[in-house]
Amino acid sequence: MKQINWKTFVIELIFFMVTLILGVMISPYVFEMMQSEAIYAAEGNQSQEAVSPLIFVAYFIFATLLVYLVSKSEKLKKQRLVFFKFAFFLSVAVGGFITLSVFLPELISFSVMVILLFIWEKKPIVFIHNLLIVFAIAGIGALVGTIFDPPTVVVFLILFSVYDVIAVYKTKHMVKMATEMIKTKAVMGLIAPLDFKSLFDDLSKKKKKEFMVLGGGDLAFPLFLATSVSHNYGFVEAMVVVSFACLGLFGSFFFFIIQKIKKPIPALPPIALLSIIGYLLARFVL
Repeated sequence: MKQINWKTFVIELIFFMVTLILGVMISPYVFEMMQSEAIYAAEGNQSQEAVSPLIFVAYFIFATLLVYLVSKSEKLKKQRLVFFKFAFFLSVAVGGFITLSVFLPELISFSVMVILLFIWEKKPIVFIHNLLIVFAIAGIGALVGTIFDPPTVVVFLILFSVYDVIAVYKTKHMVKMATEMIKTKAVMGLIAPLDFKSLFDDLSKKKKKEFMVLGGGDLAFPLFLATSVSHNYGFVEAMVVVSFACLGLFGSFFFFIIQKIKKPIPALPPIALLSIIGYLLARFVL
């Protein structure tokens, strides 16, 4: 049987790069849309406050805890399918709508997302799944990256890298959550199969060892930094961060591939470390 190889990494890298570059490119337009909404809210005498870092972390902890409890509870075993699919549909629909709204009228953007999600529900082709994830993470990353400044995002990267290590190696609940998501096919992350031909296979018919999963957080957090850098310093500086994030992805894959017994690894720490190095070089050296 074929095993995970460097073709898998190339597929993963392509979708990773497309997500980050797309997110950076649309971030100025997403920021303009946010500003327009803020002006509209101000004219309507509604309060429009920025999200604080603590609130962001609190939301993340709440969402993670909720997913963890649903994954672990035997009483909710029958409800997992509905829960994970609902979470997938909601996240993808919101993020994808943000991305497509940059290029298309809102009604058409909404219609395209409905059609793609309908196709995914009927037959979850790997390529369609990844396309949905690219749109979703690009939109969410562009939005969040313009809210926080780069030093704040660097702190996020460090904190969540530590969390990633603990969640994979210590508590192992991240592995449990990923396993449950794979069972329902509502995987909030990129699917990297063994070869390019397999991109057009039905995900529901693929075995666990026939693909790798790069979690949504491993995409989103470096994108937060890249879009924040783009917003505060410029596109070229953001591309430096993207380039170093890709090197970090290579590091993660290398650590995985050299294992004698292939086990899940925390992918975020190498990606975060290289992304931060790229930010520091772009900010203080280039």
